[in-house]
Amino acid sequence: MNCNNNESNQRPFPPFCFIAGPTGATGPTGPQGLPGMGFVGPTGPTGPTGPTGDAATISVGTVTTATAGTPAAVENVGTENAAVLNFTIPEGAMPTLRIGTVTTTGPGEDASAEIVLQGTDYLLNLTLPQGPTGPTGDNA
Repeated sequence: MNCNNNESNQRPFPPFCFIAGPTGATGPTGPQGLPGMGFVGPTGPTGPTGPTGDAATISVGTVTTATAGTPAAVENVGTENAAVLNFTIPEGAMPTLRIGTVTTTGPGEDASAEIVLQGTDYLLNLTLPQGPTGPTGDNA
């Protein structure tokens, strides 16, 4: 038992006594303060593990070629646990092939060809050997 007889007259309340009883249950955690304000409550206990989810499968449905410039797309026409994916894939742009340089080399050398990318065009550069001199024609 703890009593305050207020004999010192320093407290503005009358004498009293109290008897301490058992400690009560812990109350709920109060709201947490704003970040950086220094008022952060304790972290609560980890909750129970949830149930195991259903197994899932993925399969390919259709693959469609769309015209160039169309955006690619994938659509699930199945369910959440048995996905069937339909793909739409745009056709690539057709490249442009142009003749680039044509170079003549001496007779008997090898011919060669090279394709190079210049901007969005492909250039075909050729190296061709000079053929043998033909027979002299008749002047009639």
